[in-house]
Amino acid sequence: MKRFEVRKDYILVCVTVLVFAISSAFSLYQINRASKTLAHEYPLAIWTIEQFESEHLSLLHALELHSAGVDNRDDVQQAFDILWNRVTVVIDGYEASFARESLGAQDLATGVLNVLKRYDAKVQAMPEAGDPGLSRDVFTALNAYRGPIHELNIRNFHDRDTVYGLKGFSEHLKAAGVAFFGLVVSGLVLVFMLLRQFWASRHLAHHDVLTGLANRRFFMEQLQQTILRAERYHEKFAVYLIDLNEFKPVNDKYGHVFGDCVLKVFGHRLATSVRRIDMAARLGGDEFAIIQYPISNDLEVPALRERLKKGLSGEISNGNYVVDVSHSLGVATYPADGSSAESLLHTADMKMYGQKGAHKRRIQNVAETMQVDS
Repeated sequence: MKRFEVRKDYILVCVTVLVFAISSAFSLYQINRASKTLAHEYPLAIWTIEQFESEHLSLLHALELHSAGVDNRDDVQQAFDILWNRVTVVIDGYEASFARESLGAQDLATGVLNVLKRYDAKVQAMPEAGDPGLSRDVFTALNAYRGPIHELNIRNFHDRDTVYGLKGFSEHLKAAGVAFFGLVVSGLVLVFMLLRQFWASRHLAHHDVLTGLANRRFFMEQLQQTILRAERYHEKFAVYLIDLNEFKPVNDKYGHVFGDCVLKVFGHRLATSVRRIDMAARLGGDEFAIIQYPISNDLEVPALRERLKKGLSGEISNGNYVVDVSHSLGVATYPADGSSAESLLHTADMKMYGQKGAHKRRIQNVAETMQVDS
């Protein structure tokens, strides 16, 4: 059940990070798209309208020269075809999409295109020498659009901030950038808080609140994994069970607050007495345990027992009460004393209670001796 809860926490964090990443990516895509529009498509629309007027004037000038006999037919036809292509771009091309939407350039360009279509056959068949009548007719029909096209270009260039809303668009783009930055910062803070809460919850799920040591459930999980590792790599390890002697009278005499103080100090002493690679746990009440893994030689178990004897003993005080703490300890080694968690804990438990019984007999003998002497 606990493993399922941890997996749910993992899924929640992963989903949160995924949603944040997708939202950020989409926001960044929109900002990039808007930036591309501002940097590329608007200038392209402005340039297209400028070229529209320039090529319209070029054709008018070529017609004037042809009518006067200065320019030849090829120059007129080339200018005619260039303007036709430009008009087509203004009407249908993506380059002029903003000009069509904001300036109504399509209607004007359509009128010019109708003139070009009307005179297309005549222009393509015009004589090499000047034809004042034809040139004048085409010139007159196209010249009617000179003023409107010039006005369109003026608005397109000089009033572009107003017509296209570029200033407002730039402000919106800046606001979008600020909002995106805020989204990233808030998202990172949210992810950080979720991760911190997740690890805090995970720590609480695996550790004893009072002492900070591993709890029984986490100890048993680690013991099972240690057995699997030791079996796979042919290693040895030891399991220690530790029980405080005469702890119940401490609670009865001084209260549970002082009893908790004793357990907390004892847990700290236990944690500082073992190696970093070993695990110290509180199984419940005044019961503690250690997994000493790995053991490379037979001297490591007696060495740890000696460190525990020195490190765990001594008086504990909270400023009002003082008690002298002692403990009973039992050790089982893998695989000599068992190859399963149950057999190892049973062996260590029997040895611990054997030592606890010996301690009680010593206390009883001391009490009887004191009674005889008195």
